Amino acid sequence: MRTGPFVAVNPGELATRWELGLVLAAMEPIFDDAGALLRPELPPAQLRGENAGAVSAVCVVSELRDDAGKVGVTAIDKRPVDGPWKVGKYGLYRDVQTDRANHGGLDRAVYALSQAEVEAWQVILGRAVPRGSFGENLRVDGPLDDLEIGAVVRIGGVELEATGPRNPCATFARWAGRDTMVKDFKFRGRGGVMFRVVKPGKLEAGDRLEIVSTPGHGVSVARWFTYEAPEDARVLLAAQEAGKVRIADAVMKYVNPAAARTL
Repeated sequence: MRTGPFVAVNPGELATRWELGLVLAAMEPIFDDAGALLRPELPPAQLRGENAGAVSAVCVVSELRDDAGKVGVTAIDKRPVDGPWKVGKYGLYRDVQTDRANHGGLDRAVYALSQAEVEAWQVILGRAVPRGSFGENLRVDGPLDDLEIGAVVRIGGVELEATGPRNPCATFARWAGRDTMVKDFKFRGRGGVMFRVVKPGKLEAGDRLEIVSTPGHGVSVARWFTYEAPEDARVLLAAQEAGKVRIADAVMKYVNPAAARTL
């Protein structure tokens, strides 16, 4: 049996996205000596200090690309820009959201991705992953996935609130040229953070992510993305009821079903 902080799981939970997060502990399912399925004991959010890293690149759409999806085009092809860059309520100036219902809107105005995760993907894909090529607006040197849902960070003159993880889609898989990209991206469990813009302004590469506030509920973006645990869903709902966080609609559609589960 593999040692480590694991807890037993009801096999019925394999219908959830938890099964895609097993890679955090190993590349295959783990069982105890009695044959019970195990999952990692997920830690609470870790980022509660003053900063969550620094921006290494600010990226906006280079050009719209044809896509086989229902919209017909995608703005996933982003490239770095120089100097201070304006950020409004719908994201970065000159950036585009071609499908706000599923890939944008106020609650998903800015997408940030960690350099460490990109480096892992460069090994997996066997090629370079240039800044912006995963559709991110901000490439960040730092563990931003450990931010709590609802944490507010200041970057330059901009304040952003972490609303949840990036949910990969078929467009992303087509763009990456990997049929299993959606599953694989979830499987890794650290797909980056979506933000709403609390305070518009300007930011640029080199700016640090300063943590302004964090709700204190302990549910990080990575934790939620890895496994939508019923207890975490209830914690998020309680935090919203207490006025500590506002759960984005894109996250709430998973929170309510998760809270209704027993395991």
